Amino acid sequence: MRAWIAFGILVLVIFGVNFAGAILSGGSCPKNVYGTNNEKHIKYFSSPLCLACWAQKPIIEKMAAEKGDKFLLEEYDVDFCREAAAPNYIRGIPAFMINDTVVYGLQNEEELREMIG
Repeated sequence: MRAWIAFGILVLVIFGVNFAGAILSGGSCPKNVYGTNNEKHIKYFSSPLCLACWAQKPIIEKMAAEKGDKFLLEEYDVDFCREAAAPNYIRGIPAFMINDTVVYGLQNEEELREMIG
């Protein structure tokens, strides 16, 4: 019985930590913005519960540090930014939308460089 209570508390803590930022910020959309060049506009859809999204974030941050002047990437949390995901027919995460083309799945650094150009 104690193990189930501890498990329940752990689940509540994990959900609380994952969603605390979005709840406290009012679920602002976009959640994060990387880069500065609006000519190459990329929308990135993720979720705090997506493990592939956790792996994608350091790659995005590295690309923003190296090539941030070549693109503008907006990160949307699909749990709180449904108005951004629904019209674009986003059906899985992580997802990148570039020029009305949606690319699903974890993108390695080389694939992300090709997208950015």
